[in-house]
Amino acid sequence: MEKIKVSIKCLVYNHEQYLRKCLDGFVMQKTNFKFEAIVHDDASTDNSANIIREYALKYPDIIKPIYQTENQYTKNDGSIGKLMNKECTGNYIALCEGDDYWTDMNKLQLQSDCLDSNPDCTFCFTNADLFDVSTGKTNLFITELNNEDISGKEIMSIGVGELINTPFIPTASYFFRASNYNKFPTCFNENMGAGDRKLSLFSTAIGRAIFINKKTCVYRKNVPNSVMTKWQTLNYEESYNLAKSFHLLYEKIDEFTNYEYSHIITPLYDAYKKQMIVSGIAKGLRKNKDFNDCIKRQSFKVKTKLLIADICPKMLHAILKIKHKIPRKIIRS
Repeated sequence: MEKIKVSIKCLVYNHEQYLRKCLDGFVMQKTNFKFEAIVHDDASTDNSANIIREYALKYPDIIKPIYQTENQYTKNDGSIGKLMNKECTGNYIALCEGDDYWTDMNKLQLQSDCLDSNPDCTFCFTNADLFDVSTGKTNLFITELNNEDISGKEIMSIGVGELINTPFIPTASYFFRASNYNKFPTCFNENMGAGDRKLSLFSTAIGRAIFINKKTCVYRKNVPNSVMTKWQTLNYEESYNLAKSFHLLYEKIDEFTNYEYSHIITPLYDAYKKQMIVSGIAKGLRKNKDFNDCIKRQSFKVKTKLLIADICPKMLHAILKIKHKIPRKIIRS
């Protein structure tokens, strides 16, 4: 019996509107190897589970469903990842969530061949179309890597430092070795940052990444109720917790890479520290040496804002609230 070479991990929650296009992208793949798609429905309240059942009946050798009766994501305990990893049997793993989709029928073959021929590389990603659901506009997802223009370049090999300097890459293009999980530090299981960002950074830190400058998928932006969309409307406490979580992720990456990339990570630390101070959730942060050093590195205007936030956050929040209500022309006058 032919062994499965690639396992696709697909997370689904209320993706009824987009799911067929996602699953069609899986079953249309042309490969010289066997692959599977582990499709996890996280107790959707729409018709997502029935759509998965339909595809599982039609393509039983590819679609391997998991149905939940209780939402696992909200438990925030990593149970989804553990459950799906247990079901994956391939040497490689590809990611695509239910609201994104693949457009290239040779995507899996292309990325599999790439890692097969580059044993030192542990992670692969491609370019994509970025489709804004709210406006209907489509743009190229990646135009720069590590602040470098990528036009005219077909394939690039990059290290974790360069990936740290590239804040966002299309999750639907992720392709990596299943054995990566065995090489990650124990801290990988901690809840920090975004799961896809954590995966890409640690995967690249144990080897290198290959970027294929070809559009193989579509990443949907501003999908209602998606995690990224919810992040745009966080309250101050949620904003503080998110910044603290990402700060922890970069702390662990810094530690795991023996502080080789601290010069790249420090500006990220500062950004998250500033977000934590402005939230006003934890007062007196300026008294902490790391936070105080961060404040000292800022311009006078930003220093003032941070000090007000740390001493009297309600005052700053009131100022910001008024500022957002006043037309920009009046603010500038």
